[in-house]
Amino acid sequence: MEYNIIDYYTVFHKDIYISSDPRKYPSGIWALRNYTENGINYDSFCDGYHRAVDLAMMNEDLRPVPTPISGEVVSGTSPRGNFGGTVVVANKDLNLQIIFGHLDRDLPVKVGDTVKKGDIIGCQSNTNYYDNPMAVHLHIQFQPYKYYETEKEFVCSGIDPFNIKLPTFTHKVVKGDTLYSLSKKYNLSIDTIKKLNSSIKNDTIVLGQKIKLIRLEDRSSIPVRKESCSCNCEYDCNKENKVKNYNPHLNKPLSSNYHYYGKIDHNGAAIHSKQKDGTLKPINIDLQPNDEVYIFEAVNGWGRIYTNRNDLPESNRWIYLERMIPIEVK
Repeated sequence: MEYNIIDYYTVFHKDIYISSDPRKYPSGIWALRNYTENGINYDSFCDGYHRAVDLAMMNEDLRPVPTPISGEVVSGTSPRGNFGGTVVVANKDLNLQIIFGHLDRDLPVKVGDTVKKGDIIGCQSNTNYYDNPMAVHLHIQFQPYKYYETEKEFVCSGIDPFNIKLPTFTHKVVKGDTLYSLSKKYNLSIDTIKKLNSSIKNDTIVLGQKIKLIRLEDRSSIPVRKESCSCNCEYDCNKENKVKNYNPHLNKPLSSNYHYYGKIDHNGAAIHSKQKDGTLKPINIDLQPNDEVYIFEAVNGWGRIYTNRNDLPESNRWIYLERMIPIEVK
C-alpha cells in the first residue's frame, strides 16, 4: 500500500486527524470553502478558497509539529506571518515547499536554518494574521518550489498533497533482526511496520525476508538547531493527567531544579552518554513506553534525565525530548 504525505501525520502519528479535508468540499478539492464563523469569513483573502489541509493534533495547544520533509526554512517564515506563526520549509530537489500555519509565535527556527525530516519546526496553536478567534489546529499547505511574487499568490496557491507519495525502502532481514529492533532502528512503531507490510501477520519475521519501511524521521546525527520552543520545555499539558500509582518519593531526583517530569511515549527511547568532546554516544539501555523520567537540562533538543527505574542509571544520561510526554511542568 502506498501512503501520501498527509498520512505521515494521520496514519503514523497517534491522535492526529484531518479537521478540514479539501476532498470533502461540496464543490470539489481546492474549491470554494468560505468557512465563516461568528460573522468572520476566514477564507475571504483567497476569495473563499482554502488551498490547504487543516489537522487537529489532539486539540492540544503547543503540540510539537514535525516537518515531513528535510529542507531550508525560507521567506514567509515569521512569528506574525500570513497564517499567524508561520514556517515555510522548501526542498529544491523535491520541487516542494510546505507552509505550516497557526503555530505558536515562539518559533524554534528562522529563515536560513536547515531542518531534517522529523525536526520540530513549531508548536500547534491558534494564531492568525488578524488575531481573530480560532480553534487550535495546524494549517499545512503544499506548493511547488518557487519564489511567489505576490502575497496573494503565496497565500492562495496550493497543490494536492494526497498525490505526494511517501518514499519507501526495503530492508532485508538479517540474523538478530526482530520487529522490535527494526522499530527502534528506524523509529517506527511495530504497528506501522505491519501496516506497510500486509505479509506480516504476527510478530515473527524470518531471515532473508524483505520488509518495506519508511523513514519518518532523519536521526542519523543529533540535529544542530535552537532548543525547541515551548512545546519541549513548557508543554501545555493537563496537570490533572497524572500517572497512576506514581510515587514521588521513589528514587526522587537529586535536585528539585528539574524542568518537568513525564513518561516515555509509545516508541520507547534510547539512552545516551555525554562524551568529553560534548557529543552524545548511545549506550545499550532502552527506556520502555510509560517509563517516568525527570528532565534537568535541555540542549539542542536533548534532555538530561533522572529515571525512576531501579535498573537504570540515575542521572547524567540523555534522551531526545521528542520521545517524552511531559506530565508536570515546573
